[in-house]
Amino acid sequence: MDLRFRWYRTFPGNAHNSDMNRWTPIPDADRQSYVPTNLDRGMVLIVLVTGVVHGRPSQTYPNTKEAGTDPDRWYVTLPIGLGVFQDGSTPLVSHDGTPKVGEEITVQPVATRPLQDSWSYQWYADGALITGATSDSLVLAAAQRGKRITVRATARRSEFADRDWTSAPTPVVAGDRMESEGTPAILTSTGEPSVVVDQEVLAHPGRVCDVAEPSGGTCAGSWPLGTSFTYQWQRDGKNIIGATRVSYVPVTQDAGKQLGVVVAGSKPGYDPVSVTSAAVSVRGTPMLGAVPKVTGTPRVGERLTGSASGWSPPGSSLTYEWYAGNTLLQSGWSTSLTVPAKAAGKPIVLRVTGERTGYEPLTTSSEPTRTVAKGRVTPSTPTIYGTAKVGSTLMVSAGYWSPSGVKLRYQWKVGSRLVKGKAGTKPQFRIPRTARGKRIAVVVTATLAGYTTVKRTSRATAKVSR
Repeated sequence: MDLRFRWYRTFPGNAHNSDMNRWTPIPDADRQSYVPTNLDRGMVLIVLVTGVVHGRPSQTYPNTKEAGTDPDRWYVTLPIGLGVFQDGSTPLVSHDGTPKVGEEITVQPVATRPLQDSWSYQWYADGALITGATSDSLVLAAAQRGKRITVRATARRSEFADRDWTSAPTPVVAGDRMESEGTPAILTSTGEPSVVVDQEVLAHPGRVCDVAEPSGGTCAGSWPLGTSFTYQWQRDGKNIIGATRVSYVPVTQDAGKQLGVVVAGSKPGYDPVSVTSAAVSVRGTPMLGAVPKVTGTPRVGERLTGSASGWSPPGSSLTYEWYAGNTLLQSGWSTSLTVPAKAAGKPIVLRVTGERTGYEPLTTSSEPTRTVAKGRVTPSTPTIYGTAKVGSTLMVSAGYWSPSGVKLRYQWKVGSRLVKGKAGTKPQFRIPRTARGKRIAVVVTATLAGYTTVKRTSRATAKVSR
């Protein structure tokens, strides 16, 4: 058998249409294999295979007539996408052993398969993009000193997806730098160990070496002789605008934050070096507040009210936390509390916290209340409805009980005896023969977590008749 192949292309909208008038034969595509070109991008392809045997009718697969009625027998490609570079390798960066500030370094990319049309480049220092560095060479600047350089080479070709290769990092870029640095610190002008709002602090740059050409470890951990300094104060690691003097007076915005200072040392012939001091916490101005008071009856379901007076400064933000023992019951702005069931058997304490920018937060606690008593259920007398006659059904109305959530249980009595079983615990009761001549009543019991259990008995019916 001789197999003959023919490739066709069409738009994706015709992908499942077996009318070959909607398909375009691809020139010179009459082989078993076919490599899509840029003309095929976004199109779908199909190959028709025709089997030819001498003396017999030829057959083509897929059969366009059968496929028109059976889409599952019509096989086409997905839309053809951009081409992909198959081969390439890491670009090489040339330099003289140890790259130095002022030196020019170059990149040598390796050809791809298929061959790229062009290359583009982007240089990086310690992974950070170097703005404007997009040629095949780079002159190292002072900003790159102490960093490793890489370059990303991007291969480009028409109708192909770009592909990147990144070089290995160079050795650290060398340059002039100070042989040692001091350790900055923050000192208080008053000698106090802590930093407080409105009290001046000073930046100490650290020790400065007292000889021009130190030898050995004489000046380790010191700035070189002749170093000059500039200062930048920081709040939580961010620069404070305008705070560039050797002294600084903390303001209200600094309270509760971390204060630090960046000392930049510079000397002719050396790159500037910046060192940040250890951060210190800034305390706010002490706040004043009176002991809060709690009024009301400490009983489940009752409402307690808290009051806090004498807070300074005026306008402080107050937060109220209600506790039963060590259990937090409620937190927020509310000055009142409806005592919950879980507080039963414990005293209530109110903690008030005052806050204001520039001040130290202050929390004061009330005296404990008496132990919280169980709540009181408000009962109602149940009423029986129906005819006291053998075989009749009596109904009970429990009435209104409070608070909401009270659970009611029923127990019917015939004479002085309780009715046993489920029949005696329902809101309705069918009178049995054994009740003839006796009076019937019902006991309603109310229960609720944290509340005292309460019972009420209905008025008895007349004597049951036949």
